[in-house]
Amino acid sequence: MLQFASKHIQIVKTKRKAVYHRSLMYLQFNIHFTQKQIIISKSNLYEQQYEFNQIFDPQCDQEQIYLCVVNPIVTDALNGISSNLIIYGSQGSGKTYSLFGTIGSLFTLKQGLVSIESGIAIRMIHVNM
Repeated sequence: MLQFASKHIQIVKTKRKAVYHRSLMYLQFNIHFTQKQIIISKSNLYEQQYEFNQIFDPQCDQEQIYLCVVNPIVTDALNGISSNLIIYGSQGSGKTYSLFGTIGSLFTLKQGLVSIESGIAIRMIHVNM
């Protein structure tokens, strides 16, 4: 019999440091972050709100994201609860970095270590070895 976690679905977002392209500068959108919301507005003409379970600051490291988001999913999976982790985002949004971290962190895994730059996939493998 399948078991489902009480948390069901969580949606989290990591904030990246702003990178602006010159061709987008004329749009002049205002972006405001709260702990669980992103609000995008343009003057008084437009406002769109997006809800999340949690939004992580750009200063947040891989370990914090792993402990808050991924570790509970891994624990549920190891306890027989059907679990799934989906990493989604546009090109260049940091999906590969979130999964694997830096290239240097892969070398530390070969030495049996996890560095602060190690991604969530590396941490899942290391923790459950």
